[in-house]
Amino acid sequence: YLNSKGISDIDIYEDLDNIYNKLNNINGLNFNRLSNFDRLVDSYDAYNYTHVIHLGAISSTSNKIDDFDKIRWKNIDFTNSLFNDIKGSNIKLIFASSASVYGNTDDFSERIDNLKPLHWYGMSKLLMDRRIFNEKLGISLRFFNVYGPGEKHKLEQGMASPISTFFHKSLLNKTKRNFSKIPIYKDNREMARDFIYIDDVCEILYYTLVNDIQNGIYNVGSGIATGWSEIAALVCEKLKIDRNNYFEPAQLPDKLK
Repeated sequence: YLNSKGISDIDIYEDLDNIYNKLNNINGLNFNRLSNFDRLVDSYDAYNYTHVIHLGAISSTSNKIDDFDKIRWKNIDFTNSLFNDIKGSNIKLIFASSASVYGNTDDFSERIDNLKPLHWYGMSKLLMDRRIFNEKLGISLRFFNVYGPGEKHKLEQGMASPISTFFHKSLLNKTKRNFSKIPIYKDNREMARDFIYIDDVCEILYYTLVNDIQNGIYNVGSGIATGWSEIAALVCEKLKIDRNNYFEPAQLPDKLK
């Protein structure tokens, strides 16, 4: 997206141990260099950065002990070290937070107190939000459910958006004679989420990059809740398939609550 705006003076810092399945997302793009994420802390002075957009994180919503150490290292320890280096500098920080900080609530006011995330990923984002807010370090964008092109690696990890998951599973099932129907989970009510398209997210990131936005926390979503059934209906319409043959209602498993 930045290339389309004439910006190519970009360095990308990524987890190079796990980049193979994400290479298609950067193929054909113009940028200066690609380095492992932990090299960033040694690079500010060398390359005279003016902006840092921190999008990287482990986004697993698992609460397994094995996952906690990974989340702590990348989402908390590394991010704190990045904040320490930026603090007091002229570098503009844009941080990708998450609506998962809100937990199970219908109140999405942009606050940092009285929030109860349901998993370590949400807690890690809330801890960083508190630091950004209290120390006025930069801008934190709480993304709701982002969907769109570039989710292939997340599909393989089982962490893609429901929209991409429903579409790709349905497309795959069209080629099979025997397949399991895709569950549409319900708890006390049908599940629904606020979805925002990746191009809209990029436009918002670009806006914060080139404009003088006040430091603070901002929600990034559509403001509209879309239910799983509506997503299934749209997928079936697009693929011209019978919803009853591809989807079925199911009770939400405890591990997803």
